[in-house]
Amino acid sequence: MPEFEVEASDNPTTALRASRVSVASRELAKAILRDVSGLAQRALHAIRSARPRLGAVLRAAVKSAAVAAAIGAIGVGAWAVWLVRDLPLRGSMVDATNREILLEASGGQALGRVGPLSLSQAPREEFPDQLVSAVLSIEDRRFYDHWGIDAVGIVRALSRNYSSGTIVQGASTITQQLVKLRVVGNGRTLDRKLREAIAAVWLETQLSKDEILTRYLNGVYMGGGAQGLPAAAKLYFDKGLSDLTLPESALLAGLIKAPSRLNPFNDAEGARQRRDVVLDAMVESGSVTQSVAEPAKQSPVKLARQPLQAKTAPWFSDWVAQEAREISGAFSGTMRMRTTLDPALQELAERAVANGLASSSKLNVSQAALVAMRPDGSVVAMVGGRDYSESQFNRAVQARRQAGSAFKLFVYLAALRKGYAPNDLVDASSLSIGDWEPENFGGRTYGRVSLAEAFARSINTAAVHLAQDVGLDNVIKVARELGIQSPLPKVPSLALGSADVSLLELTAAYASILARRSPVQPWAVNSFLSPTTGRTM
Repeated sequence: MPEFEVEASDNPTTALRASRVSVASRELAKAILRDVSGLAQRALHAIRSARPRLGAVLRAAVKSAAVAAAIGAIGVGAWAVWLVRDLPLRGSMVDATNREILLEASGGQALGRVGPLSLSQAPREEFPDQLVSAVLSIEDRRFYDHWGIDAVGIVRALSRNYSSGTIVQGASTITQQLVKLRVVGNGRTLDRKLREAIAAVWLETQLSKDEILTRYLNGVYMGGGAQGLPAAAKLYFDKGLSDLTLPESALLAGLIKAPSRLNPFNDAEGARQRRDVVLDAMVESGSVTQSVAEPAKQSPVKLARQPLQAKTAPWFSDWVAQEAREISGAFSGTMRMRTTLDPALQELAERAVANGLASSSKLNVSQAALVAMRPDGSVVAMVGGRDYSESQFNRAVQARRQAGSAFKLFVYLAALRKGYAPNDLVDASSLSIGDWEPENFGGRTYGRVSLAEAFARSINTAAVHLAQDVGLDNVIKVARELGIQSPLPKVPSLALGSADVSLLELTAAYASILARRSPVQPWAVNSFLSPTTGRTM
């Protein structure tokens, strides 16, 4: 992989880590400790000011209870401090990795976008009342009445869930969702939930309700890569916030619950049904009347086109996303990244997979994958399956399948390293190892053949004999050196590729042979344009 010119700067990883330790966390810890200290002092003062007529026993009891309460309060305070020890509760709470990366093919052709589609942060006054009402009606109807945690909402949710026999309603407030979004993450541990609750209450003391709501509306994920409602309005309707209709506002509010599953580009009917639920919620909350909601329910879902969705090499774009994020480091904003993809070769690869599947239809072959790689590891084409719109699972990278005869490369390379020469004769006769009797294609049998002929004809029995001779440990060692990371069981059938490996790592291993070095690491990013300096790096 080519080296990149990097400007002298602070270590991005260190900067990211440092940004997570905010001044507010220390302030919160100090505030809790101050409150606990004050409670202890008040308890002691109560003891000292107890009237003399209290008997000694009663005074001792009061003193013991006060001390116990103080100790308990200190313990609770220390526990709360520990829970929020590293929460970044102040500032914008926007991670430095919140960036948009525009991918390009090797010749500059647009491939698609990596990361969230984020528009400029909209101020509170730019969010229309009907959109805000839609969000509050379905997500947090008592937002302006609670202090970060809604006890009434919790009771209501428990009641509805008990009546339904399943979870049909949550009780997280918008403040809790914002904390989850920006601070504590989506874990389901008790520790995470407690941190979320404490941070939500604290956040309510630091920001106004409108500030909390504005951050939430600008930051909540809306599916399709859209971060925040302004981006969602642009993505789904190609509109600004002020141009949204009531049905469109209700549809966007409905996406918050399950943005990927309800993405209207993929499930317009599911999004419409959820929209109608939001409209009903708006009627219940008094935001709109029934006479206004009913016509809105009859409105068809009219979406904008999907100009930002990658149409070329979508599996490649998905795969390169992680590398793109790692290379871009702590850069924020929008940047362009040039990849190794060759559109002409990609078209040939897609055609080859389509033709291969068509010709294998009688064999019940349902999927196929292809990786084209240069000896230096640069991936120039990738197809991860039959149809990306039906399945985004990348079989070229994520799937593990038996390598079959392609694995024999490692057997023969191990033999050459042990001293075999291409013209040396090897045993290719029939054999049995325990209950296993490997066979050759068409049931053919052989005697002794040259190493070169056994490799060229892909003779199974020769490969098994050879692996037993050179040792399976040496075969596995060669595979590891050439970049195979998947588990390789030490069994005789390994010589015939019984181990499951990925197509990408197997292709990289073959590239190592051409490159005459190992291992060859697959890569896909040539350069990127720095958003801060405008320089190509």
